[in-house]
Amino acid sequence: MKITTLLFFSLFTLSASFSQTYDQHMQSGMVKYAKGNYKEAIKDFSKALKTSDNDIEAYVLYNLCNLKLGNLKEVVETVTTLLQKYPENADLYYARAYAYAGLKKHKEAIDDYSSAIKLNPADAYALFNRAISYDELGLFKKAVTDFSNAILITPDDAEIYSNRAFTYEKMNKNNEAEQDYTKAIELTPENPQLYVDRAEFLGKIGRREEACIDLKIAVDMDLEEAKILSLTLCE
Repeated sequence: MKITTLLFFSLFTLSASFSQTYDQHMQSGMVKYAKGNYKEAIKDFSKALKTSDNDIEAYVLYNLCNLKLGNLKEVVETVTTLLQKYPENADLYYARAYAYAGLKKHKEAIDDYSSAIKLNPADAYALFNRAISYDELGLFKKAVTDFSNAILITPDDAEIYSNRAFTYEKMNKNNEAEQDYTKAIELTPENPQLYVDRAEFLGKIGRREEACIDLKIAVDMDLEEAKILSLTLCE
């Protein structure tokens, strides 16, 4: 099962106090970002910053594009400089943490996620991503605690349950893992990957018949991974 991360920023509101040129660049950048054209979006956000270099929103969106493009070292360098000016901005800590995690610097990522959480304790995404970094370092109990706290904030997020299940699996807590895999499926039964994840787990603990039932569902949803796994587990 692949552990994924959630990248979330709630920064898509424009201030009416800036010039029309600034607004135009920001709007153009956001449209391009929404279409996945991150390189062109960066150009627009850069132009917006030339109009008003004091706007934290443009800086964060600029770095968000770089995260999407995988320019992780640049994000770390840029955000480190920005934090000297905006030390109380949780989104900047989040962005640098996400970049650190992508660079496999999970201790640094945890420090920054912790700073973001201190500034915004209700940020379920920071808790979720810090849990991922804890998991990567083998700190499974801390990972479970963060996953659980994230669930308290967003109880209907299947991805948090599926990732906590994976951590429980590493801890040999099979009952808890199965409950979380099942809960994830209940929340998003249309996601074939979740059936594969539970099937892999069931296969590992010797419940092949149940695993093959899950794989059949995923195969019917036309997931290639399920077809391949079925050949080895169910034939």
